[in-house]
Amino acid sequence: MRHYDDKTCNVPLSMLDDSLEKRITDVYASPKLHQIKIEKDGKRVKHVQVLTYKELFYTDDKSNQRIYIQGEPGKSTFAVKLVHDWCKQNQTASAAPIENAAFGDLLTIHKFKLLFFITLRNSREKKGVAEMIKEQLIN
Repeated sequence: MRHYDDKTCNVPLSMLDDSLEKRITDVYASPKLHQIKIEKDGKRVKHVQVLTYKELFYTDDKSNQRIYIQGEPGKSTFAVKLVHDWCKQNQTASAAPIENAAFGDLLTIHKFKLLFFITLRNSREKKGVAEMIKEQLIN
């Protein structure tokens, strides 16, 4: 958790200067995420807006095996906020939800024993998740 708190929970303010950083909690704005339904003809249709970690990670109380977040800018920042929330939740004894906040249901992510934050943009040549984890987190 210390690794993520030190290395990941800060985001650059400028793509031109990586030294200008802020804590994710200082600059975060929740993106608009929607569940996409794939029709029988292959057409993709926006379904419902996703506002909680439970809606993201579970469908009908069953764990989603795969989750893809694609679309407008903000995906990486959302992932950093997820890492921050997971670290914060696992460092404290309190599991109280954040009132009136999108993705404030921290109990949902508290259930996860492990979290690996890997960026696909830094792993274009890698084929397996284990290889990505080794390259980005261990080496």
